[in-house]
Amino acid sequence: DLIKKQNPKFTLTLNNVSFNVEENDNSGYKKVSVSTKGNSKNPVIVYFYKDRHDTVYEGEKKEVVKEIGWSKSTYSTDILHFDEQTKEVPENLPPFITSLEGAFRNNIQETIKNLDKWDTSNIEFMNETFYEAKNFNQDISGWKTNNVFNMDSMFYGASSFDRNLSGWNV
Repeated sequence: DLIKKQNPKFTLTLNNVSFNVEENDNSGYKKVSVSTKGNSKNPVIVYFYKDRHDTVYEGEKKEVVKEIGWSKSTYSTDILHFDEQTKEVPENLPPFITSLEGAFRNNIQETIKNLDKWDTSNIEFMNETFYEAKNFNQDISGWKTNNVFNMDSMFYGASSFDRNLSGWNV
């Protein structure tokens, strides 16, 4: 840990090939750049994602999400279930998350700030996303759903939801 603190960026050079390792704790990945001595301006970049990152909230109330949590499973990278009090999420959904299963289960809010801004084009699973979120009634018609193949019970028990989703490609 001491070496990691003193060297957040680490470079190793072997036989004219450089390996630069940089960890980004906020996004939960390690970035590795590989380049040759004469071609350092065009490195090959590979990202290695962690297996799990816990949700980080602002304050004790768990109403505002600062960092979205996730966990890798066999077939997807799953968003972690948000607290039922959550009323604000970050504007950007991490692009490697492929499942929103149960994300807002039992949420008590009518709207969730920034939720409508999420790019959901990589999402494959939306089952039970708003399960029993009885007050939820936010416009999410801009969500991209062309890659989703499971929406089972997405709005089950979300009795207030009455938005038009006819533009969704499902």
